[in-house]
Amino acid sequence: MKSVKKPAALWLGGFTLLLAGALTLTLIAPSPFVPGLMCAEVGGQVLSSSDLNGVPPQVAASAGELGRKFFPGDEAKAADLAGQLIGTYLAAADKDFVVIFNPGGWGWDPLSEIPGWESIMNGISDTLGGYGYNSLLLDYKRTRHGFDGVVGETEVLLNVQPAKAQELAARVSFLTDNIPGLRVILTGESNGATMADDTLRLLEDNPRVFAIETGPPVWHPSLRFSRSLIIRNNGEQADTFSNGDIPTIIRANAESAFGAYQGAQGNILLYIGAPGHYYSWDYAAVRSQVGNFVSGIVKSPSA
Repeated sequence: MKSVKKPAALWLGGFTLLLAGALTLTLIAPSPFVPGLMCAEVGGQVLSSSDLNGVPPQVAASAGELGRKFFPGDEAKAADLAGQLIGTYLAAADKDFVVIFNPGGWGWDPLSEIPGWESIMNGISDTLGGYGYNSLLLDYKRTRHGFDGVVGETEVLLNVQPAKAQELAARVSFLTDNIPGLRVILTGESNGATMADDTLRLLEDNPRVFAIETGPPVWHPSLRFSRSLIIRNNGEQADTFSNGDIPTIIRANAESAFGAYQGAQGNILLYIGAPGHYYSWDYAAVRSQVGNFVSGIVKSPSA
């Protein structure tokens, strides 16, 4: 495997003030957000259970150990994480695949508010279903909505906060260790693609974990691996954010300000336009690449 590094000096320069300011705020007033409080969600409901009926003792014990590992000395938070692990285990126990989505932006948008990727997740599920496999689709909220979430996510972008990927990796390992044959597909867009990528790096020795990433940030050296798919072009236009095309981004935002922009859609950090930074199952290039990748997973031997 190897990392693909892309020139990012201009792009990083454009974000220097934003990142430096957020880092200063982080150092002066540490965010009350604690990595590990993000919840896996399905159907808008947090997966959590304190009912251990039908849960093998070793599974319950493993969940408790992980809770204490991530929150030593905090019984309430340790129990919360353990409950989430048990809830996710119960939801996934009879499934063949678990597909976990990592949102872009600041990491708090639910899948239901991201129509492009919602269509891709449904496309993945339909593709797996076509082969006779059952799948469980999950959101992964890695930040709370608000200022502390922004600070926490900035820590991740600056590579000073690895705990989020470590916790997601632990959740995935918990599932594959305790559910024989289960395979997990990590997915993500934009900053969420970075989370999926970092998690796969931690799990590169687990042959039952895969990743599908769209539009990762230009500064992130995405892992080129047989078990990962990285898309930087939706087939309609190259992703300006993922490819560091700053002139096009500036021009598109200037045209948009005067109501003259008629190009491809896409945005970053809520409001900044980034043409091509949008992916959907409706796009033939996206549908083909993702569908072929998922088909390859199905046809490959699993541990």
